[in-house]
Amino acid sequence: EAPAAHPAPADPSTQEADYLRDVTALTKTLVGEGPRAKTVISRIITEDARIDAADAAERLFRERRDATCCVFSDEEGALWLVATPELLLHVDEASSRVTTMSLAGTKAADDLSSWDVKNIEEHNIVTSYIIDRMGMMADDVTASADTPSVSGAVRHLCTMVTARLRPGVTPADAAAYLSPTPAVCGMTPDAAKMHIATIERHRRRFYSGYLGVATPGKAFSAYVTLRCARLVPGSFSIYVGGG
Repeated sequence: EAPAAHPAPADPSTQEADYLRDVTALTKTLVGEGPRAKTVISRIITEDARIDAADAAERLFRERRDATCCVFSDEEGALWLVATPELLLHVDEASSRVTTMSLAGTKAADDLSSWDVKNIEEHNIVTSYIIDRMGMMADDVTASADTPSVSGAVRHLCTMVTARLRPGVTPADAAAYLSPTPAVCGMTPDAAKMHIATIERHRRRFYSGYLGVATPGKAFSAYVTLRCARLVPGSFSIYVGGG
């Protein structure tokens, strides 16, 4: 479908005071839901600027070699730039082997100190969740050792999880079952979705969804839509979240 001739205006910024108030109130609620409760609340930051889309796209692919990058237009004619570090899944359809990742724990990219207990525990919780999720649709689930993963200005902990999809489970089924990930939604997903629907006043649009490439009969790869910006004439919006 051809993009709209006149893109819709950018969504307004989320006011910082409103965001901090909502996150503070939610934190108190999550304390009562247990030690594994987590919700990612997003906000939009919109700025006026005249951006050359072709130049921005060229810089994205040149400078972000540490991420999976893409550029696309949405149904309203706006241009999206994405540089995501998170693989949702890759499926080798010939062997039914599927690979995904647990990506959690966050600190500055130049911080080479040991990971603290909070980040390690958060990462382990996410890894356990993904392993359990994979086990419901695949066999031979295996997790790698934790390794650091640097993307842009931040450093994460990363664990690769592999398995073999059961007969009848398609790559599209698996992607839908793994999404949304804890990195963009929370845990448990149903409770987190309820909090997000109650608190957020904006449309996430493509932020926190997934995108990728499918070669029927060969491979299927999908990536979580993180680190993204939406460009319209005269302004741009970035989408960020905290959990």
